[in-house]
Amino acid sequence: MSERAYVALGSNLGDRVAHLARALSALDATPGITLAGVSPIYETDPVGPPGQGPYLNAAAALDTELPPRALLERLLAIETQAGRVRGPERNAARSLDLDLLFHGARRIEEPDLVVPHPRLHERAFVLTPLADLAPELVHPRLGDRIEALAARAGDPAAVRPAPWADSSCVDYGLPISARRTPVPEESSPMSASALQQENLNSSRVLDLIARGEAEAWKPPEILTWAIKNFHPRLALSCSFGNPEGLVLLDMMQRIEPAARVFTLDTGRMPQETYDLIDRVRDRYDLRVEAVCPDAQAVQAMVNEHGMNLFYESLEKRQLCCRLRKVEPNRRFLAGLDAYVTGLRREQNVTRESVGKIEIDPGHGVVKVNPLADWSHDDVWSYVRANDVPTNRLHQAGYPTVGCAPCTRAVRPGEDPRAGRWWWENPDTKECGLHVDQESEGSGI
Repeated sequence: MSERAYVALGSNLGDRVAHLARALSALDATPGITLAGVSPIYETDPVGPPGQGPYLNAAAALDTELPPRALLERLLAIETQAGRVRGPERNAARSLDLDLLFHGARRIEEPDLVVPHPRLHERAFVLTPLADLAPELVHPRLGDRIEALAARAGDPAAVRPAPWADSSCVDYGLPISARRTPVPEESSPMSASALQQENLNSSRVLDLIARGEAEAWKPPEILTWAIKNFHPRLALSCSFGNPEGLVLLDMMQRIEPAARVFTLDTGRMPQETYDLIDRVRDRYDLRVEAVCPDAQAVQAMVNEHGMNLFYESLEKRQLCCRLRKVEPNRRFLAGLDAYVTGLRREQNVTRESVGKIEIDPGHGVVKVNPLADWSHDDVWSYVRANDVPTNRLHQAGYPTVGCAPCTRAVRPGEDPRAGRWWWENPDTKECGLHVDQESEGSGI
């Protein structure tokens, strides 16, 4: 069931208008969200350290099927993908700020989620555009109308309509149904809106998949296509426990040094994996984006089931994988249009039908598997020819490295993945990142 939510947008660093425009476009492109209206953009006098410019502020109305926490995660993901920059001091300049103000009439007080926004009633620069958009809206906690709160909050002269010198800024006061907020020309050629607004019916992608054209492409060709069409809303998923991910990382760095890389830090990785991450950071001078599980969820799981629950049953092992890997991965992919994996068809029976370019329906993004038809020998030939750094555990009999308690060395001649969840049937040996076994889409 859809609910009306309200979000505040702000920027006082870099191309402020472009930051707000991209954020609005990303929101409108998100499945489960319809951008119902946007206020005019207001300009506010600097409130931080000397040298800052005026702050741009706006408010947006969303009709959303997402629950409050999922919507907040989407806002954080949009900030991240926009390259949010925030200085260390209080009230420092920031490229993009997105705040969840209201979500229907809900009242939530949790450590990392408070709705309505706890300082909304104090901020004239938020209340003024919100009152312009929804003057009759009633604050569910205070019982006051937004226009009354705006009249009482701060100096109204400090918040003024922004003076536009560029016609491309458009009239944000128009309803979204009447006029879409454009994304500046320099944005990604195939943006989230190009995919998700058409429900992934982009002819450029679906035609490519249907024709099987990419199946004949070499990995560098596939990566070049992906980077050209999706960067910076593209990232490599690298576990640092398999050579495939490092091969792709090396290739991507040769094509685009700013290409993004993320890893799922489950909290149970062996030290050798963390050492490799630091070696790669130094070798390629890149930023590895670490994605961690929700600490409270993991704590609750361990308190109820114990530290090593995964040995007790398939269901408990899948629960652990879901909380430590699948959910963090889902959260991160919400901010992307496409991602790259090191999947190969010969790795496992569950991966035999992997395509080089696919639609990932569980996450609503494009999934790129450049090494799908490579062999084990192909991977290691590239590693040796290009001196690609790999996990030290490979030399100790670990063909593939996952979490420390769920990985062991294999005997000569054993299947390379025999050391992962070795106590299970081969048909169940997936953490859930690359399978979709539940209607809810958790992948477990």
